[in-house]
Amino acid sequence: FEQERREANFRFSLVRIRENAESIAFYNGEKNEERLLLERFLSSLDNLADLLIASRNLDFFTSYYRYLISVLPAAVVAPLYFRGEIEFGVINQSS
Repeated sequence: FEQERREANFRFSLVRIRENAESIAFYNGEKNEERLLLERFLSSLDNLADLLIASRNLDFFTSYYRYLISVLPAAVVAPLYFRGEIEFGVINQSS
């Protein structure tokens, strides 16, 4: 939601500049408007980078968790197999 709000602020600024271009040029406000646009664009870009990092971290966690739940049962039961307390088929059943 925050990303959408920041992008909307940037788009609104673009539209406002387009509608008021004559007044901005008359009062020599180009530098100020450029600064505001750049500030809003960079704000949106920074937030997007934060979202991508959070998404990447979540993907790493879910991938690790999926791998762990497939390997962990076999790792827990393997010592019992090597001691001869269970048969090999039990390792497959534990997964």
